[in-house]
Amino acid sequence: MAAAVGIRGRQGGMDGGEFLLSARPWLSLYGLRVRAVPPVGSVSHGGGGGREKETALIHRALPEELLVEVFARLPSQSLGRVACVCRRWRYTVRAPALWKDACYRAWEGEGEDALRLLQRRTYSSSWRTMWLHRPRIRFQGVYVSRNTYLRCGVVEWRNKKPIHMVCYYRYISFLPNGKILYKTSPQVVRDVARQMQAAAHMRFPSSRVLAGGGDAAGHAADGIHLGRYSILHDSVQVALLYPGRRATLVQMKLRLRGTCVGANNRLDVLSLITGGVGPQATPRTPKEVDLLLQQHCRHRGAGRGRGEGGGGDGEAGGEGQGGEGEGEGEGEGEEERDPLAVLAELDPEVPAVAHQRGTAPFVFVPFEDAETDILNLPVDKMDFYLPG
Repeated sequence: MAAAVGIRGRQGGMDGGEFLLSARPWLSLYGLRVRAVPPVGSVSHGGGGGREKETALIHRALPEELLVEVFARLPSQSLGRVACVCRRWRYTVRAPALWKDACYRAWEGEGEDALRLLQRRTYSSSWRTMWLHRPRIRFQGVYVSRNTYLRCGVVEWRNKKPIHMVCYYRYISFLPNGKILYKTSPQVVRDVARQMQAAAHMRFPSSRVLAGGGDAAGHAADGIHLGRYSILHDSVQVALLYPGRRATLVQMKLRLRGTCVGANNRLDVLSLITGGVGPQATPRTPKEVDLLLQQHCRHRGAGRGRGEGGGGDGEAGGEGQGGEGEGEGEGEGEEERDPLAVLAELDPEVPAVAHQRGTAPFVFVPFEDAETDILNLPVDKMDFYLPG
């Protein structure tokens, strides 16, 4: 508790005034020259004037060049955790080569030349700023949407009418080749994450779809369907086809955001539309299915010349975001049409439906955290969940 000092003096023309001043020990530092702590590995100007001695064994055994090689083999999202270990690791993690490789892995489909041009023009030639501030899809995990609703049970007695809370999940796992693995199931995250990992490691060819029959029948039995996605800035378009006697096309428009800078761990559902596919429009081959999904996951009406905001590389995580810059020239330039009208053209007999329920935001769960994530809790222990 701060000590108080009583002072009697003259204040405002009145004698005998009493004031209470709290002790401020930092005021005694004014006028003193305090030597800054030298960075790890630098030449110290005090003491014997020699090089500062490392205390940790790992720092004495591994030079900075080997630390960079070790960090380069970590997942990109783990670089932030590494920077919190100690001061030396924080300086090492800020090496531009680490963030350059992270950007190439995150946007490998855009080409190195396009990424270098965007990095110079929009993000002040900083790969780290580009990786933090540019919206990107995360691949090493699954996006989960937890949805609940109430359902009336069977009336057994006149004075008893049970009500059940039903909980189900929507799962989306994005692949770097522009495809997704989608599943709707009451299974918890730990079970579906294993299935998603096994399906993703199969490296689906571009002409392969999970539409039942052939080699894909096993995955269709697990309820995992293959779809396509496209991303423009923070807008994500998803399209997938449910197989059956009368195929159903599902189209979702999502908004990518994060709970902190560079997280990209939330997907807000802006629209969820389903529509039937008539016999004439039903694709017959896997290639036709792929073309149909590409057509319905494109961004329309985006135009060209829209830039992405970036910021200069700040100190100690204080990166600032800039305004609009010369960004990507994406966008089809087509006139934007009503998605309901577009889906209605595939099968006039089955009207397209815009769903308002089951649109809870998606939360990203890394594969390594799927076993212990809070979304594994049953309804009786977590009846309500706020994604944030």
